[in-house]
Amino acid sequence: MDQKEELLLETLSFFEAMTFEKIILDLSKEKLGKVGEFRRDELEALLSKLVKEKKVELIELNKEKAWKRLFKKKSLLSRLKNLFLR
Repeated sequence: MDQKEELLLETLSFFEAMTFEKIILDLSKEKLGKVGEFRRDELEALLSKLVKEKKVELIELNKEKAWKRLFKKKSLLSRLKNLFLR
């Protein structure tokens, strides 16, 4: 995972779908300075990549695209394994 992807995942909310404008406003200026230039087309490509990887969900709010971060789901086997290995 590169720095831009980490920054974007830190910015996205688990609870509220965020439009493109809200994502840009919520980006941390300090971390954005470390990453360097972050263009709109790069951000859109990164968001579509995260949707394909099922880390982010694409939602339509008032005819606008919005994204929400998803919780990582654990398999039944891994949950049972954690339960008995405690």
